[in-house]
Amino acid sequence: MPLSEHEQRLLDQIEQALYAEDPKWANTVRISDPRSHYKRRLIKASIGFALGVVIMMVGVVMSGSALIPLGVGGFVVMLAACLWGLSSWKRMNGFGDSAPASGSAPPPGKQARRAPRRGTFMERMEERWRRRNDER
Repeated sequence: MPLSEHEQRLLDQIEQALYAEDPKWANTVRISDPRSHYKRRLIKASIGFALGVVIMMVGVVMSGSALIPLGVGGFVVMLAACLWGLSSWKRMNGFGDSAPASGSAPPPGKQARRAPRRGTFMERMEERWRRRNDER
């Protein structure tokens, strides 16, 4: 639903006040594509994963019982970076979003995904059997 003229004027005034108060923050918020935020997070997660590999290898290769926790810590860093990067990748590609409300169109460039059929194994087999018999 479009905004009324009064609401549009209020919104413009708020936007101008934000630009006047803090132009750097306003330009940061103005980025239209949120995927750029997730791309930066994905790059940081990749760097964190590589750092975790290095820490783990130092802890494993160097001898001494004091360095074993360092190797475990490196593995934990790798795991955390991997999970962080995976969540960013999923959100960037739209896999982490909830299903769109009925009647709304999918975002541009994305096709609507059909929900997988839910049913027991036997129900699916019976459905296949019915389709096979209908074809004859």
